[in-house]
Amino acid sequence: MRPGLDFARARAYNPPNSFLRGDSSCTLSQRVVEFGPAAPPPPADTPFLDLARAAGLRAQPVEAAEPFAFYRALRPHARASFVLESAPGPQRRAEHTFLGFDPQATLVLDDRGVHLDGAWRGGPEAFAAEARALLGAHRLDAPALKYAGGLVGQMGYDYAAQLEPVPRPRVPHPFPTAELGLYLDGFVYDHRAGQLCYFTHGPDRLARYQALARRPAPPREPFSCGPLRASLARPAFEDAVRRIQGAIQAGDAYQV
Repeated sequence: MRPGLDFARARAYNPPNSFLRGDSSCTLSQRVVEFGPAAPPPPADTPFLDLARAAGLRAQPVEAAEPFAFYRALRPHARASFVLESAPGPQRRAEHTFLGFDPQATLVLDDRGVHLDGAWRGGPEAFAAEARALLGAHRLDAPALKYAGGLVGQMGYDYAAQLEPVPRPRVPHPFPTAELGLYLDGFVYDHRAGQLCYFTHGPDRLARYQALARRPAPPREPFSCGPLRASLARPAFEDAVRRIQGAIQAGDAYQV
C-alpha cells in the first residue's frame, strides 16, 4: 500500500505476488479484497502514460516511428526480449503493444533443477516459490494497468509434472521446462493515443536503450542445417504410433 493512500480506497491483494496484470501471457491470479468504496475506474480511453503516472510509476513518452521498428532496432543488442499485445476484441489489432528487454533476473527450471541467474535454488518443486519471491518485492496497486512489468517467459508442457501426478520425461530436453525473466522496466505503445512510453520500477535505462537502438546490428552467423537423419528406425516409430493410438482410444491421452 503506498504511503498516503486513502484507506477507503485501498485494495489488498492475496497472494501479494504479481504486478503483471491483464491479458499478458504469464500472469499470476490475484484476489481483490475491498476495504471500502473503491475508486471509480478511469475511462477506458485514458492514455497509458496518464495511468502509469497516476500509479506512481516513472513514465515518459518516447519518440519512435512505431513499436515493431523500435523492437527490431533493439532486439539484436538484448540478451532476451519479448513483444506482447493486448487485444480488446476483433475490432482492433491491439490496444497496447508491450516491449521488454534484458530482464533484471532470470529464473530457469531445467533438468538440473531451479536456477536464479545461474545460481542453484533447489529442485523442481522450488520453482513456484522462487517466482513468488521475485514478485513479492514489486507490488503495484494499479488495476487499470494491463501490464506494468513482472515475470514474462515460457512454460513448456512438461511443467505439468509439477502440478499433476503425470510421468516425467525420460530423456533430457534441449530447452528449459520453464524460463521467466523479471522485467522492471519496458515500453508500452498505446495504439489509441499513438504514443510509445517508457516506464520503470528500478533504474532508468532509457538513455541506454536509445543509444543501442542507434547502433548497427552486430553481424549474425548464417543459418545452416546438416543432413537430416531419423532418430528412430521405422519399425520402432510405427510401434510407437500404435501405442499412442491405443492410449488415445483408451482415454489415457488426447495429445502426445
